[in-house]
Amino acid sequence: MKLKIIIISVLVLAVNINSQWVEYNLPGQYGNSNDVCNVSETMIYSAGHDIHKSTNGGLNWVKQTNLAYDKQRSEIDFINTTTGWSPGQDGSLLKTTNGGTEWVETFAGFENLTGVDFLNANTGYVTTSTGKILKTINGGDNWSVIEPSFFSYLTSIMFINDQTGWISGSMNTQGKVAKTTNAGQNWSVQLDNVFNSVNQVYFRNSQTGFASCYKKIYRTINGGADWDTVIINTEVRDISCIVFVSPLVGFAAASVYSNSGGVLKTFDGGLNWYLQWANSPNSCNSIDFYGSDNGWAGLNSGVILTDNGGGNIIGIENISGTLPFNFSLSQNYPNPFNPTTNIKLQIAKAGFVKLTVFDVTGKEVALLVNQELNAGEYKVDFNAAGLTSGVYFYRMETAGYTDVKKMMLIK
Repeated sequence: MKLKIIIISVLVLAVNINSQWVEYNLPGQYGNSNDVCNVSETMIYSAGHDIHKSTNGGLNWVKQTNLAYDKQRSEIDFINTTTGWSPGQDGSLLKTTNGGTEWVETFAGFENLTGVDFLNANTGYVTTSTGKILKTINGGDNWSVIEPSFFSYLTSIMFINDQTGWISGSMNTQGKVAKTTNAGQNWSVQLDNVFNSVNQVYFRNSQTGFASCYKKIYRTINGGADWDTVIINTEVRDISCIVFVSPLVGFAAASVYSNSGGVLKTFDGGLNWYLQWANSPNSCNSIDFYGSDNGWAGLNSGVILTDNGGGNIIGIENISGTLPFNFSLSQNYPNPFNPTTNIKLQIAKAGFVKLTVFDVTGKEVALLVNQELNAGEYKVDFNAAGLTSGVYFYRMETAGYTDVKKMMLIK
């Protein structure tokens, strides 16, 4: 297995009024959300100390269960509008066949259940905190136990068809990802020696996948045979999970700063990630989308939702109500800088804008703007905490205009 390093920059400084994630409380004593799962644009489920359901896109929630504290749910998975499962930290698995009106305990007392993935009404998998996989082929009435020898703790499981799937977790303090191509009978380790643990494995298709880890995201484009190490050079503490809405656009739930909930977004298939939302004093545990605009994320304090893809990323701020006559790229300030600086852009006409940072060899080290912007003057924050001292160049590209300027990082 070979590893190559791709540096990605996450913008973390400015508060962006265009970042449109709105927080909602969940009814009940605790109101936390460890996992969210959408069934449609309007029907969403949340699993935490209790299971909650919304039928209007997350604006209002109904508590469906009244569970004891030690029966907190780890995840939730639905295959249609009526049938779903939710594993618990007490070792119980709940099932509903009527959209959550009733949740029935299918088994209990096994051990901490951490993840779930059902392919259809019959075939499903559950992971445990002791490195075991439970498999059912009759909707959860009976289970067989699979014990991969190289995991002491499992965090997630995901299948893309009836034969091919991945698991994530750790052996002691070394994170791992393993793959099966025969419906879970045999597993082979693909990603190994990751610090701490792999929190979640997510595959967009049979080739492109991601592993969410402590301060890192790993990416593969050949089914897990090789992985790129993605280094996030800012105060990102942990990546909980990832979801993609298209081949290029994806989102990640994360803990940022000291321990705030955060949402990251990528526009280029996972090569570069940007902080889109950071506000909650609690961690962001999960994220799910229906289409490219409607998304939900679970927090320790409730849920957040968006109906516009989360808006712009943090770090791009419209600073003037006056429309400029010409395009222009200003010299960064301060310059020299360590490690943060800002760059001002004047956009004379609405259109697609790209702002890229390169080192002296011409290698791209950061993609700061890569989106549609309205006419106006913008300030873009750049955090170079993960770069070495030296000369860098930044280039602005839009329809009919390109400019390049030099800046100096001194640490």
